[in-house]
Amino acid sequence: MRIVFPILKAGAPLYTLAEADIYIGHIILGTIISIVLYTINRKGVASSATLQKVLCMALVGAGILAGFETIPQGIESAGGDTKGVGKTVVITVVLSCFFYALLFFTLGGALPWKEFIKFSNPSAALMFRSLYPG
Repeated sequence: MRIVFPILKAGAPLYTLAEADIYIGHIILGTIISIVLYTINRKGVASSATLQKVLCMALVGAGILAGFETIPQGIESAGGDTKGVGKTVVITVVLSCFFYALLFFTLGGALPWKEFIKFSNPSAALMFRSLYPG
C-alpha cells in the first residue's frame, strides 16, 4: 500500500499496533469505508445485495487475474456447481499468462535493464524504491 498510496503514510505515525505503524491516513480511509458500508446497510437489503454482487464480481475478476486460490472459494460460494470448473481453470490460466506478460512488459520499460541487474536482489519492489525514493 505504501507504494500505491504513499499519502497514507504522510507525517509521523500516531501509534504502533502489532509492530505496524498507524498513520492518520489509515484512520481516515478506514472511517470513510466504514461510513459507506454503514450507509449502504442502513438503506436496506436491496442496496446491500447490490453491493455484495459488485464485490463478488470484483473478487471473481481478481481471482481470474491473480491465480487459482479463489477458484475453490468461488465454486463453494456458488453452491458446489462444478459444471464450468474446467473452463474456468483454462480461462484463468490464459488470463494469468496475459496479465504476467503485460506486467513484465510494462515493468521492463520502467528501468533500463543494465541498472536493474545491479540490484543485489532484482525485484519490482527494489525498482520502485529506486524510482520513487522516500
